[in-house]
Amino acid sequence: MTKLGLFLFIGFAGMLVGCSTGSSQFSSSRMDYNQALQETEQKELLLNIVRLRYNEPPAFLQVTGISSQFEFTSELLIGGETDGDGRLEVFSPEAAISFSSRPTVTFSPQQEKEFTRQIMAPVGPETLYRLIEYGWGLERVFGLMVRRINDVGTPVGLEREALEVPTEQLDVFRKLGLWQRTHQLELALVSRSVGVLDGYFIHELGLDDLTALREKGYGLIREEDGYTLTEEKESLELIVSAPLAGSAGWLSLADRLNLDGQAGTYRIDPMRNSQQNSFQLTVALRSPLEMMAFLSRGVSIPASHHNDRVAPDWPIPDGLEFFHVYASHQKPTDTYLAVEHLGIWFYIPKDDLESRRTLGLMSSLIRQEVQAGGAENLPVLTLPVGR
Repeated sequence: MTKLGLFLFIGFAGMLVGCSTGSSQFSSSRMDYNQALQETEQKELLLNIVRLRYNEPPAFLQVTGISSQFEFTSELLIGGETDGDGRLEVFSPEAAISFSSRPTVTFSPQQEKEFTRQIMAPVGPETLYRLIEYGWGLERVFGLMVRRINDVGTPVGLEREALEVPTEQLDVFRKLGLWQRTHQLELALVSRSVGVLDGYFIHELGLDDLTALREKGYGLIREEDGYTLTEEKESLELIVSAPLAGSAGWLSLADRLNLDGQAGTYRIDPMRNSQQNSFQLTVALRSPLEMMAFLSRGVSIPASHHNDRVAPDWPIPDGLEFFHVYASHQKPTDTYLAVEHLGIWFYIPKDDLESRRTLGLMSSLIRQEVQAGGAENLPVLTLPVGR
């Protein structure tokens, strides 16, 4: 092979290597973006919890776009000199390969009415079920999301300044969590036929009427003087195993919650109404914003902020052992997550698995309960994150 042929072969191979490099760089960039987005989402959540400890409003940014331009260029230059007879005397090849990326991330503030409504509205019982089914654990989910169960817990409006989580409420959650982990009780979404309107009867229905109702998903229950219009609805129920239902521990807890201890199945209802009975658990559920404010009570603040009245002088409530954020004047090391606020570093240590799991639960709940809203007519911040 001539020198020229050899060099062309090497140059072509170099360009193939460059293409491979570009492909691997693209894959690496994607993973870097994924990691960065997850970390910044967690940091934003932690920062907002810290802000609520200082009675400051939270702020959320939504990533609305990520774009990146990848450029790959290669140059191949060949030079040479010949002697008087035209034979090549000096052969001077040159090659250059370059690769660059220009990523851009676009953020928009979440301030629209729908986002505000979602973050301030109490979550539904279905969310309890989904998070427990996912594996977060009944005790942790109830501890974060449930403010009051039947008459046990904190009344509305008093939780923010409470010095402790009521001991009786903690005891209820711990027992339910223990029985759930040992498969003695479970939560289940059950589909049942319910009347659309109480006491509403339909007389003299024809075949066409029945067919139309069936097509719309309604059912009919025959009564003495007509039919009751029904529809299928899912409800969350607590199902107690037969051995547990006969135990002294369950009967004692059922008595405290004003339940019929022998029923075995109890409907979980988020609203207190006139139909409250001994077969029903009424739970007061927090909104995502209330949950963040509840967790903010687990944030330690420096003594100077107490003395200067920068933040309320609240002790960490007894019973909030599943979430704790530490404070330091110096940037901490060996942390799972750390954010700076008012010149102080707030952090969760890497070995604090309880707090890490609770923050993960809170993050999962926000993703599930709060939809990413649009950002029409709002300012947009675009940041180049690399070059």
